[in-house]
Amino acid sequence: MFEALFDIHLPKSTLFYHENNTADSYLEEKEKQVEQLVEKENLKDSGTYHYDEQFPSQNGEYMSQLMIIDANTQYPYEDFLEYATLFDTEIIEKYFHQILDDIPHEIMITDGYSAYPSIIEEFNMIQQRCVFHMMYNVGMEVYPVIRRITRKKNGKYHKLEEINEKIHKKLEKYKPHMGPITDKKQKKLHDDIKTLEKEIKNIKKTNKSQQKTDQRTKQLL
Repeated sequence: MFEALFDIHLPKSTLFYHENNTADSYLEEKEKQVEQLVEKENLKDSGTYHYDEQFPSQNGEYMSQLMIIDANTQYPYEDFLEYATLFDTEIIEKYFHQILDDIPHEIMITDGYSAYPSIIEEFNMIQQRCVFHMMYNVGMEVYPVIRRITRKKNGKYHKLEEINEKIHKKLEKYKPHMGPITDKKQKKLHDDIKTLEKEIKNIKKTNKSQQKTDQRTKQLL
């Protein structure tokens, strides 16, 4: 990555030494700088926060990483790590107590995980659904409907093509003439063509009706 971004080659031994001997002190120094900046800017806990968790892999073990971020100042509070196999609602409650007990807390913005409402209610907070997740969830409901409508349209379009091709092949053998058709083969060709033309007419009629329904469905969505 360093080579791709900065055209710098770092030996693996250098990276290993950094991670084992200097990474912790470097991060501690950065944390102090952040704390000083927060104090300098006089950032106050707003009472409105974002919460989410992710499950990264660490040394071959999946971990649950919980984090709260101030929605107004974008200040990230100390995260919480636990083995993913131990992740449950009690872990979330424990983390909430760790962060929220000593600061104002009024609103918590989360995704739609079913456990959140009861936990947030215990802290006398209001739950606000994340707008991104709300849009995503709406999309998950809408897109299958749109895809289903599209599949139906494409299916009917291909059906019309197939029928027209059948009619064309039969017309190549059929010889139109005036009066009753006495030849059995010609009579069958004539009847088959009429049946196929009627099928096309019915499909087009259904398509027209379906288009009106689809338009109403999209307006509702």
